[in-house]
Amino acid sequence: MHTSAPVYPSHEYPRWENLEQRLGGPVRALVLFAVLYLPLLWLDYALRETPASAAVLRPSIGLLLVSVWLSGSSRWPALLAVHTVTALLAGYWLVEPFGPSAMCLAVLPGAVSAGVAAAAFRLLLRRPLEVHAGQVPIALIGVIVGALCGAATATGIALGGQLDLAMWLRALADSSAEHALGALTTGPIALTWLLHLRFRIPELELRSRRELAWLALWVIVPVLLGWLFLRGPSSSLLPVPLLAAPALILASLRLPPRWAVLLAALFVLPFSLLAVSREAPYSVADPAVRIGLQQMLAGIFVVVPFILSVGIAQLRMTLSSLARSEHRYRSFVHLSREMVWRLEVEPPMPLDIPRQQQLRWLRAHARVAESSLAHGRHGGPDQDDSLRDWWSHAPWGAEFERRLETAADGGFDIEELKFTALHQGRQHTYVASMQAVVEVAHVWRFWGVARDVTELVDLNERLLVNQERLQAYARRVSEAEEKARRATAIDLHDGIGQTLVGMQMMVDVARQHPPATMQPLLGELALRLREVQENTRRMITDLSPPGLYDLGLVAGLEWLRLQHGEQDGLRVDLQCDVDEAIIPVATRVLVFRIVRELLRNVVRHAGVTQARVEVHADGRALRVSVSDEGRGFDSRLRGFTDGSSGFGLWSIAERVREQGARLEVRAEVGRGARFEFEIPLQAA
Repeated sequence: MHTSAPVYPSHEYPRWENLEQRLGGPVRALVLFAVLYLPLLWLDYALRETPASAAVLRPSIGLLLVSVWLSGSSRWPALLAVHTVTALLAGYWLVEPFGPSAMCLAVLPGAVSAGVAAAAFRLLLRRPLEVHAGQVPIALIGVIVGALCGAATATGIALGGQLDLAMWLRALADSSAEHALGALTTGPIALTWLLHLRFRIPELELRSRRELAWLALWVIVPVLLGWLFLRGPSSSLLPVPLLAAPALILASLRLPPRWAVLLAALFVLPFSLLAVSREAPYSVADPAVRIGLQQMLAGIFVVVPFILSVGIAQLRMTLSSLARSEHRYRSFVHLSREMVWRLEVEPPMPLDIPRQQQLRWLRAHARVAESSLAHGRHGGPDQDDSLRDWWSHAPWGAEFERRLETAADGGFDIEELKFTALHQGRQHTYVASMQAVVEVAHVWRFWGVARDVTELVDLNERLLVNQERLQAYARRVSEAEEKARRATAIDLHDGIGQTLVGMQMMVDVARQHPPATMQPLLGELALRLREVQENTRRMITDLSPPGLYDLGLVAGLEWLRLQHGEQDGLRVDLQCDVDEAIIPVATRVLVFRIVRELLRNVVRHAGVTQARVEVHADGRALRVSVSDEGRGFDSRLRGFTDGSSGFGLWSIAERVREQGARLEVRAEVGRGARFEFEIPLQAA
């Protein structure tokens, strides 16, 4: 499907509005245009052998063309008004007699030529303006179209109702040539000096003012010599362009386009003026042929430097861009955090040799030609390494050799090549991919990229350990729940159940005895009821601590302190400084259960009869500390941090982390243990 070229907004072009901003307003810009335009109009009339003959060129058209092209439609009336006024003034001063026909010739042809060429530019140049040789032919086409329209207007005004076709064609050819040459002489100068790219591209900056001065002198001196010494119609001006041509070519090769086209115009305009003022001293007698010859020379010295300078500037910019791209590429490869390397095979390895011979070929002829710093830091050979046996030095060499058999069947492209390398005393794991460059049935090079996945591997291992631990913990929780259910069932059966059965038997016996003998049975029945009440209270306190929900955390911890003192002989020093109103119920339950678990660990493992519990709270967090001076343990053991045992401590750590809290463990063998955790009350 055909897709039309994108239309870029007008702000991509150098605009007339930008000139107005730089000069301080539209009035100043129009004044500057008039100041530059008036002498160019004088040159339009000066570059004629006679007032009635055709001009060699009309330089005013180039400035008007660029101004109309780059300005918006709102500026056109003002520009055309300035053009009309200045053209009438110049014609009034320079043309005798200045009648209606002369007035129309002074105003209309230039305006039509510039307007049509500007419209052609807007239609044909749909890309942003850039220094590109491909845009020059498009500009030439626009200039020619505008010149033909302007010439047709001038011919129609000059010949009026004459119907001589030969005269029309000749006048049209002369007039179109002067319009086109005028646009090509001053138009590129105005455009290249307004082009903002020259401020952003170093290749468009002038490199040497001294070189510019020498070239300008070389261009102007032949014209001055011709003006001084080549006088009279018999003198030939051909030495003048021959002397200036090398300077113009050298300027096109050495200078930015704006300076090259400026020097070309500085030669063409005075040389054309010299030729006209000396009545074109060539060997041809026909004035029309002399003007045509002068126009041909002017066209050569205008168009060739324009095309050549733009092409050279584009080439220079392309080479500079390639150099910058090469530098960025080198920096990217060299400074990449990944391991990047390029393996050159010199001479290239044929694909049709046997596998073992391919392996020997690579061992003998392959070397690392380019690599990143990370590649060298992790044990790989650097590009400056002269060792040909890189296989024994590259950390990926052995794995690459092992995968070579299958890689050969897949075009020598290897994915997920895993290897390890030692860096700063730590073993790092890498996953690499290597792609071969195969051309003309030969392997020329390999590209390799490896990424450090050590953290991912460690994380995966930790996830596997945690998964195994969670599974084991789930089994332990299930076993503990089942054990708790059985213990509760046994307590109900052996305690409350048996007591209730005995009480039922007593009631049955009492029903069979007279009232006088029932007193001992009723006493026994009351004793059994107290046993049922005590067992029920004990089971309730085990399942839900008394006072924790109603009275608060301090009451629950106080009950826990008394229970451990009565049942286990553990004396707990409890210090609480909390505001119960700011502690949610869920946080109370969590702290109670963690403290109970830690105190049970003290009873089971610490070998002491004293522990300390401290609880403090403010509006921000609840801080809890449980410590003892018993046997202690090594807090770095995997049983607490990463292992699959020690589920009590591990479950405490997990429950604390789930609440967004921070747990700190200080423990040493023989020096006791201290557990501190802080629970944010806002999060709770």
